[in-house]
Amino acid sequence: MQDAFCRIDGQNWSADRFAALPVSQLEAMRRQLACISCGRDAWFRKESKHGHPAHFCAHHEDSCQLRAIYTVTTDPRDAVTEEAEEISAGGGILVDLDDEKGGEITVNPVAPPPSNTGTGGRTHVLPGDRQSSETYTLKRVLHRLVTSQAFRESSRIITFFRDGEVFISGPIKEVFIPFERAHEAPEHARYFFWGNIASYGVTQDGKLWLNSSENHNESVSVAIFDDILQAFIAFFEIHDLEELVGAHVLVSGHCQTSKRTKKSTIWCGAIRNIILRRYNERIKKG
Repeated sequence: MQDAFCRIDGQNWSADRFAALPVSQLEAMRRQLACISCGRDAWFRKESKHGHPAHFCAHHEDSCQLRAIYTVTTDPRDAVTEEAEEISAGGGILVDLDDEKGGEITVNPVAPPPSNTGTGGRTHVLPGDRQSSETYTLKRVLHRLVTSQAFRESSRIITFFRDGEVFISGPIKEVFIPFERAHEAPEHARYFFWGNIASYGVTQDGKLWLNSSENHNESVSVAIFDDILQAFIAFFEIHDLEELVGAHVLVSGHCQTSKRTKKSTIWCGAIRNIILRRYNERIKKG
């Protein structure tokens, strides 16, 4: 779409005018964009290396007159069926993070949780027969979170294994926290966080920062450690970091939240703990 609303100045912006802003101003404002019709969070994509013009996008309300249809890109971890799935009432869901490609690349967390916190009291042995449970991958989990409200609200138990041991386990509706509620999460408990990427940046220390939209002074930044950045870029076949804007991300990492600003930082030090779901705009209505 060619126009978007910015919450900072209360104005509608055309893509061309927005693209001409000074870099620092553009980067601050691109996290405060919304669709001018339905009000859903929007993002700005700069002109691509292949000549695609600067434009705005959003995951609109179904009834929005500006709604666009998006197709998932075809990189290795985005290939998952788009067919609807039923939520099973029986058995659990198992995800083995050691099976995720790139899982051997791990760095130390920026601030390890205190040894007496364990996993925040949330990890437990999966009830019932492990053989009767379904096996998911991270890409399938993120697909279900994005496409199914029933999945997001399910009480079905999902268990993540890492290094042969239970890493996170609990009801789906408690294990996964959307970015807009990240500030509510206990700091040293283990969760998976998910949401949209509205902007990115690389700091002088080599970390890649994936930033959510800012709304009501609440936002999330996912920090990809410099130790795994090149492997991250290579694995997800990222040719231009601008491709990350608008993607959904699912990540587990140590989350720290400012009590004053409610801004959360999730420190990701392992490729096996993160998945991206990138999109291309395919069709525009009207």
